Amino acid sequence: MTRFWAVTPLLMGLLGVGAARGEETVESIEKKLDAAAEKIGSVSYVIEQRSEIDTGNAKQKSFAKSSVDTKRQGKQDLVRLQVRTETSTGDQKNATMTLQVFDGQALWTYTEEADAKMAVKLPADSGSPLMPRGAAMLTEFKSGGELKVAEGEKDAFVLEWTSKEKAPPAGTPKKRKIWIDADNGLFRKIVDMDASGKEFAETTYKDLKLNPSFPEDHFTLKVPEGVTVLDLTTIGGEAKPGTVEPKK
Repeated sequence: MTRFWAVTPLLMGLLGVGAARGEETVESIEKKLDAAAEKIGSVSYVIEQRSEIDTGNAKQKSFAKSSVDTKRQGKQDLVRLQVRTETSTGDQKNATMTLQVFDGQALWTYTEEADAKMAVKLPADSGSPLMPRGAAMLTEFKSGGELKVAEGEKDAFVLEWTSKEKAPPAGTPKKRKIWIDADNGLFRKIVDMDASGKEFAETTYKDLKLNPSFPEDHFTLKVPEGVTVLDLTTIGGEAKPGTVEPKK
């Protein structure tokens, strides 16, 4: 399951966290993210990701646009993440739509690709959060490589990440550069680079809405009638045909 390195916008400016000043460390930035995350209600934003990879035989291009909505419920974040992806390799083109919903009890994934439709239900504790927040925003970066603070900007923290792998496979970054808005905590941009430093992918974050209201059933996934749901919350998994709605 594809996860975006992205992550939940944090309202640092409104919470008294000012612009980047003085000497910052990864640890000091994490503390600010944690402090802000404690006071976040609901957030909505858009992620756009573009990449172009030369495999030697053909160029692979992709564009993904994601709509992200999150709402704090107790100590959890309810999440609705819809991703539309278009890819092309030479003359071949493909389009996929994926909708993921974490309803507080389970993680639901519904996918449409060509004529195929599939739905999967996973336990709530299956892996890392769908859209992490606070210091957890940087966890995947830190576990997969070295993260350090680069020369910042007046209104942004800038981080540089280097993979632990000496020679990552094609399409996998060796380095990343990350911009985090110092006033609102939103990841502005992430740029992926290969071992030579050539940029091949860019992810941008936009259309931030603070504390929006969502419909009551917004974090409920309604699986279309006739689509089989693979329920992996039970041992061994169970395929259930028909419409399934998670409990609210």
